[in-house]
Amino acid sequence: ITVKVLARGATGLLAELSIAPGTQAGQRRVAVGGAVLDAGFVVYDRVDRLEVGPAFGIARVGGGKIEPVSSQFEAVAWQDLPAVAGGAPMKLRLGVLPVTWSVEPYNDAARAAEDEKYAGAIDTSGNFHPAVAGPNPARKFHGNNTGDLAVVASLRDGGRDVRGKAHLIVTVQRWNTPPIY
Repeated sequence: ITVKVLARGATGLLAELSIAPGTQAGQRRVAVGGAVLDAGFVVYDRVDRLEVGPAFGIARVGGGKIEPVSSQFEAVAWQDLPAVAGGAPMKLRLGVLPVTWSVEPYNDAARAAEDEKYAGAIDTSGNFHPAVAGPNPARKFHGNNTGDLAVVASLRDGGRDVRGKAHLIVTVQRWNTPPIY
């Protein structure tokens, strides 16, 4: 690993790192002056999987005097490394990577109700924005814009598509907040 410092300032520096082919994957220590960060960056050669968090989220439709409640997701990438000296395989956390976000029906009932069409949308930063409440004349029985969704993070790694999913329930507004005793 070679480092070329591009800019320095009072609170940090900008550096360009070059990683030689065949460099072993893993976390690397970073030291600048007297500051040391043991896992300052990660060297990796592929993304094996994405974990979307939280694994289960809840959003609430909005409308009228009730504001919608959104739900924020993030995708953490992992590389699975071979076992060392007969031990268990290692899982190398690569961190949060930029991904493409989408939603799809979580199950057959959600697919039949077209929940992904009515419940809301997810933006490029992983924030799900629920739709307005309803009733919605476009839905069966003029139903509310609730839904049972899978939040999907995907990225292209070389020639492979890597995806991760989480579960999201888009439910109705909260009409009263009982006191906590």
